[in-house]
Amino acid sequence: MWSMSGPFKRMKGAHAPGPWMISTEGKCTLLLPGPALCSWKRNQAQWKKLGEASMVRLHVKYGEGDGEEEFLYDSQSSAQIEGVLREILQIANLQLKIDRLALELEPQLAPLYGDQKAVGLIRALSEAKAYASKDQVLHGKPLLYHALKDHFQVLEKELNSSYQLLGFSDSEQLQKLSASVEQYEIGNTHLHWAGKELLRDKQLCYYIGKNKKTKITVRVQSDGLFSA
Repeated sequence: MWSMSGPFKRMKGAHAPGPWMISTEGKCTLLLPGPALCSWKRNQAQWKKLGEASMVRLHVKYGEGDGEEEFLYDSQSSAQIEGVLREILQIANLQLKIDRLALELEPQLAPLYGDQKAVGLIRALSEAKAYASKDQVLHGKPLLYHALKDHFQVLEKELNSSYQLLGFSDSEQLQKLSASVEQYEIGNTHLHWAGKELLRDKQLCYYIGKNKKTKITVRVQSDGLFSA
């Protein structure tokens, strides 16, 4: 039986990442003996393998014809369709906004290449466009919502401080441009795979099982888009 005395206490609950005890001075010390520590490490490795085994890669497509967009999205097979769809739409909506801003602003920025005042804006637009590009599918790189959001926020910040370079009288004109981009709304949008709708109250594994490294192509279907 292992016990502790003095200025040490056992770490509990969510604050206990492993076999440690922590002193009042904030220093961590190993608590478990060798065999127990090895067992803990084996369990950690098993949990890691379990997580990897249940990962699913979704090749997401939306839009029609020349306006079709796509990206890769990684999820746990145990994830509920409702949550998966919600994050997919967040990514799709930001992808649409960045594409629209690039389409509108690149011609106006072309004469400003080499202008030190425009360097930050040109870089922010280029990086956001590259990250949001559907070419990421060809490179096998999934989009992460928070990373995409960071790119968009940096771009917005640069636009708000450089709008005069683009001939706008105030930053509100740029905000209106961004807000005019049609967006997907979760209330009237559905996710389809293999010709059938994935019901929101189900988990992904209900449809595709728990096979390791599964990859499927899904399509976003909407009853209509709206302007943000």
